[in-house]
Amino acid sequence: MLKKYDVAYTMVDEPLLPPTVHLTTNFAYFRWHGKGEKIWFDYRYSKEELDSWVPKVQEVSKSVKKVIGFFNNHYHGYAPENCLYLLEKLGLLSESQKKAKDKSKVKQSQLSFFSN
Repeated sequence: MLKKYDVAYTMVDEPLLPPTVHLTTNFAYFRWHGKGEKIWFDYRYSKEELDSWVPKVQEVSKSVKKVIGFFNNHYHGYAPENCLYLLEKLGLLSESQKKAKDKSKVKQSQLSFFSN
């Protein structure tokens, strides 16, 4: 039915659904929610977990015009960190994103770094 109506299947990483890959239109849609226990969407992915998604995203990108991916964000704000890491592993990190990634390593005690 998704193919018939040209609707993308959401390839999702979360505790209730399997992380299967299906292409149903000319773009791919990935959604990383996390695997936390109490609040499963307030989650910081490990590098190993994100590394396992790299070949899936690369393979899908060969068959579609566009790949869209979203990380669920919660009050801890892990989504940008996770996203920048995945973009880096895919070889897609822009110069401004590289700077943002470097700034994200700064500890709270060094926040004056951001005002420069």
